[in-house]
Amino acid sequence: MLSPRQEFRFARQQELLEQIDESGGPWPAPTLLLDLGIEDGLSGVQIKGKWPSATLVGVELHQEHCAEAPECYDLVYNQEAYAHLFSSYHVYDVTICAELIEHMPKETGELFLETLEKFTRYAILTTPLGFMRQGEIKGNPHQVHRSGWEPEEFSQRGWEVPVISEEHRLIVATWGL
Repeated sequence: MLSPRQEFRFARQQELLEQIDESGGPWPAPTLLLDLGIEDGLSGVQIKGKWPSATLVGVELHQEHCAEAPECYDLVYNQEAYAHLFSSYHVYDVTICAELIEHMPKETGELFLETLEKFTRYAILTTPLGFMRQGEIKGNPHQVHRSGWEPEEFSQRGWEVPVISEEHRLIVATWGL
């Protein structure tokens, strides 16, 4: 069962996936999809449901989440999101990065954004609005929040920020739309 915040996030992600699809992009349909920080795999299920014939790559640092990844993933890598982008030599058609960047120190997050901008045509990124304190969850040290983000930090880089929810303390930013 999803929390109200998760329901809100998934509804906004679905709207943006529809917008990407309607834009036509430089293809008949995306062929290479990326889910950074797969956690429970719900974003992967969502994006693969939109483009079922595309290859879906999942990247997750926590080994247990990799082992429990849903079957919708064609490939799953157990590594840092930034390291995967930097070493993959692929340009992804669509990338979802749901609530990942806040787990990185600010400087690493800025480098991550720069790399993401180079290696994806369209990106949907969600993160808490501002700093939201969070420690380990279920023994996963990678769940600790190390940075907080404001909408203007994305818009100054050329990202669109179509959703800012004070109620859900959530930013939804897009690249390439």
